[in-house]
Amino acid sequence: MSDIDQRAHLLYAADRTDQGIDVFDIASPQAKFIQTIRMPSNPNGLAIAPELGRLFVGSADGSVVIVNINTSSTTYGAVITEVKTGGNGVDLLDYGAARQRVYAASAADGNSISLHATPGPNMTHFGAGQN
Repeated sequence: MSDIDQRAHLLYAADRTDQGIDVFDIASPQAKFIQTIRMPSNPNGLAIAPELGRLFVGSADGSVVIVNINTSSTTYGAVITEVKTGGNGVDLLDYGAARQRVYAASAADGNSISLHATPGPNMTHFGAGQN
């Protein structure tokens, strides 16, 4: 799985071989590898919230990992938090900018969740079929 941050001209690709997210600069016709951001578990689906500077990564262990992708931040590429969903793996993600929510699903157990896109006391998730 991969996703593109159009504003920053960066492509993020799940790399299960290295258990990370590979980052490529796509500002020119030939993509240039920049780095691999290590994940706590094998990555699956990805979703970007460009206005928040965040990348959401569904993982094989059932978590949604939130990564700082604000390129002007000194902590670019750092894991902000990991949200345990209780599922058997999260592999499909989408971001809804209007509500600043991340929608994630697990093909393994058929559950879906909805998360607030900003970590903190309001970050919650809901079970299958709820949002």
